[in-house]
Amino acid sequence: MKKHIWFCLLFLPLIFSCGSDNSNPLVSQDQLLGRWIQESSNGVILNTNDRYLTLTFSDSGTFEIVIITGRLSGNPITDTLTGTYFISGSQLTTLFSNGTSDSVSVKFEGTRMIFEDDLGNTTTYLR
Repeated sequence: MKKHIWFCLLFLPLIFSCGSDNSNPLVSQDQLLGRWIQESSNGVILNTNDRYLTLTFSDSGTFEIVIITGRLSGNPITDTLTGTYFISGSQLTTLFSNGTSDSVSVKFEGTRMIFEDDLGNTTTYLR
């Protein structure tokens, strides 16, 4: 019996140290709501005079991505992707209308929203 108590006491600090990770605080839907303009991906500036991407989250749990390319040629092409989203902790999961899904970690730094995927790739958006 004493061995079992000693074993439990030995691992008690380990159990409590495995609590929540505060480096990725919880994300609320209110933080996501509105229109975001893509700034960069892995540090490379993406929105240029010829390409423009916006991401809009609504309070109904839907999102819309609008990508405009070819603006300089005078013949812009607009692509629109839509779907639904949900938040769990700091994870944002999107389900696109075509049935594909994606999940990223989200954090906020001032007016920036930063997505990070499982491979460490980051995408930054500005409000």
